[in-house]
Amino acid sequence: MKKSYNNGIYYFNLWDESKSATDWCPLSSPADDVNKDSLVGLVPYTRGRLDFNVDTHSYDETYPVFYVRPIVCIKTTVFKEKYEETLESNYIGEAINAEKYGQKVNGYTSQDTAAQEEAGAWRLFYQNKYYTYLISDNLVPTGDTLQNLYTSAGWGEKTGADVSKIGQVLNRMLKDAGGFTSSNTNRNIKAVGYLTDPTQWSKYANADVEFAIASPSIELYAKSFNETSKKANRGVTIEVSADSTKYIYPTNERILQVEYNHGIYRHKIYEHEDQNAWWLVSPLNVGNVCNVDDNMGCLYEFGSIPEAHRCLRPMVCIKTSVFQNKYESTLVDE
Repeated sequence: MKKSYNNGIYYFNLWDESKSATDWCPLSSPADDVNKDSLVGLVPYTRGRLDFNVDTHSYDETYPVFYVRPIVCIKTTVFKEKYEETLESNYIGEAINAEKYGQKVNGYTSQDTAAQEEAGAWRLFYQNKYYTYLISDNLVPTGDTLQNLYTSAGWGEKTGADVSKIGQVLNRMLKDAGGFTSSNTNRNIKAVGYLTDPTQWSKYANADVEFAIASPSIELYAKSFNETSKKANRGVTIEVSADSTKYIYPTNERILQVEYNHGIYRHKIYEHEDQNAWWLVSPLNVGNVCNVDDNMGCLYEFGSIPEAHRCLRPMVCIKTSVFQNKYESTLVDE
């Protein structure tokens, strides 16, 4: 049994080197019919298997150390109504209404007037059964390097473990690879933490928004782009390690076009060098985050975080039920 199975619900690493290596997490069932005082135990670290031979470790012993993993029961109807949408897999989930991606959402405005002016219009970027994501029509220049920005925002001393839940669920491949740990102190993970810290970007939200972030993650970007490009056989494949992301294009297909879905994947080209690319909120390598190069029309694979000024494309997330009720009727294909 491995800790990676189903995010550790069967095998959880409780072991502390300062304690015995035989710490137990007992199950609420008797081990056998002979010794009624013993429980079925799960060794969480040393062997990673169910141990039914625990007759020498009855529940009233002081050794070894016992832990519990409490379990609660909820009616499935209640779970679906109140909790299912919060499953990590549902923040990206399965796409719906892809034919509308890129359409302008005329009914949405930010609560902050200046932020709304920065963003311009808002366009439908991605939608699933639970959540709808809107992206700004404008690029928002940062005026500084990303390293300076995240340092001044207090992220200079933070680690992967400090990245918000939103930053982690929108980068699930990185999370599954072990990227969000206290041992990950790479510049790229500090940048991702800053870019996905909802408190930094709340000015782009209104009362209907679940959270706002600086830009899409590479997983959300690829999910949206791949969904709209199925017929044309365009697409992006992602490979992830604990501290970096690599993306792969199909043969002879590398260029993003401005006209694709009203420019939500590639923005118009600016004249100024510091406004020709925008960051995605995912790591590319130990010194950079993913970004979209509007000049080249591709996902940018080189450079480093301090190298040049880049832009943001703020993104807000609204529950799909709220979006359908208040905003869907304001979509305009222009």
